[in-house]
Amino acid sequence: MSILFHRGRVDPDKLNKLLISVLILALIGSFFLPFVLIAFVQDALYFSEHHWLFLAPTSAFYAIGGGLIWFAALILAYIVIYHIRDRKDRDVPHKWAFLTASLFMIPMITAGIANYYYIDESGIHFSGLTTISETTFHWYEIETVQPVGEDDRYIAYYLFTSKNGEYYLMPYTQDFSQQRNRIMSALEENDVPVLEQTYDPDLP
Repeated sequence: MSILFHRGRVDPDKLNKLLISVLILALIGSFFLPFVLIAFVQDALYFSEHHWLFLAPTSAFYAIGGGLIWFAALILAYIVIYHIRDRKDRDVPHKWAFLTASLFMIPMITAGIANYYYIDESGIHFSGLTTISETTFHWYEIETVQPVGEDDRYIAYYLFTSKNGEYYLMPYTQDFSQQRNRIMSALEENDVPVLEQTYDPDLP
């Protein structure tokens, strides 16, 4: 910490050099840290060997990357304002506001890590970005399932609609494809009809 201080006070030039380094690291990290946090932290917290499949939606990666970009943008704004004010021999006002706003990065990253979906023998489960608890559609609670895609040869999502009117669009990934027979068997056992593929699903 002594490298930031000069005669007991924070050295603005040294602080700016440090902030520029942090800015660069945050921008670089926004590209690969989402994958690291999803692969290690999310799996450690939520994955179970009983899951047929466990994945993070695209929104999880965007939330984590967005949190880091938000942090970097605030640092950049502070540096720009500092140089503008410094030319007029003035201090940066409301420094606490930058620190307070930067803390918003924490819930964004936390929300991204807690954004996932999985399928197991009891049904489908998912946790959205804006929810604080996990939602479950048990197999017997699902009313219909419908593939969604641009043409008959391509499926982008499966639309799961519950009997109480809630729905979840689950991406049709390679992991889903590998478990498709297992999933379809569970739906058949619970008399859940699989509707014809559509291009424009009628969401509840």
